[in-house]
Amino acid sequence: MTARSKKEQDLLLREFIRTERKEKKFFETAGVPKKSPLDGLRRKIPQKAIQALEGAFKKGFFYLFDKGTPLLEKISAVDKAMEESAAYRRSLQLMIHPQTLKAIDKRAGSRISLSKNISAIEGAGLGVIGVGLPDIPVLLAMLLKTAYEIAAVYGIDFRDDDERPYTLALLKTAFSTGETQQAYSLACDELGKTIDDEELLDPHVSENDLEEVSQVLAGDMLVAKFVQGQAVVGAIGGIVNYRLINKIARVARFKYKKRFLYRLLQNEEHPSE
Repeated sequence: MTARSKKEQDLLLREFIRTERKEKKFFETAGVPKKSPLDGLRRKIPQKAIQALEGAFKKGFFYLFDKGTPLLEKISAVDKAMEESAAYRRSLQLMIHPQTLKAIDKRAGSRISLSKNISAIEGAGLGVIGVGLPDIPVLLAMLLKTAYEIAAVYGIDFRDDDERPYTLALLKTAFSTGETQQAYSLACDELGKTIDDEELLDPHVSENDLEEVSQVLAGDMLVAKFVQGQAVVGAIGGIVNYRLINKIARVARFKYKKRFLYRLLQNEEHPSE
């Protein structure tokens, strides 16, 4: 790879700073807990229903994250996105061009739009007939699929062992709020830097790690999924699914783009690329 010119390095640095500013602005607004019509329903949900929902989230997430790789490979466009990313990176090895960076962002945006539309249709359809619980594994699969495809657009493969703890950090960041979200976001950035700097990292994911993430996810979705199971009014499920996919998509786009730009600024290819 030829050495970067000062102009190219400055372009990458400006794009990195611009992305960080957009991310900060997003967290300042999206990270603030907002009142929802569903908030008052939490106290009215029967304890058995809460336990059933929490159990469904835990079981579904544990399985998909630990054993669901073959399924997620089948329903995602990760391989195609990785091929496209490799072609873009070859172009960027020759010259850092703003149009190439924009093209990569456009591909990430197209994956976001497709995932949100599919999840909204699926959620609304099941909600109308009063189905909440069966929707949970489908939604969890869509959340992971969305994150994985955006990562692939930026040249990062979720199947790499080092990426497993990073995925969990990303999910915790996306589905938390306020100061907790800020702390998770910083931890996510530090973990990404550790991976991209090729520092020693223990990729082992414990049951406690999975438990923590499943609780964060359940806390964000529990009320909505209960309402979705109440027929007719459950049509809100489409809106809820769209909002949840948007959360993970926006955060994944910021985080993976920053890692992509950081690697380019380091002027070296990652071993897995």
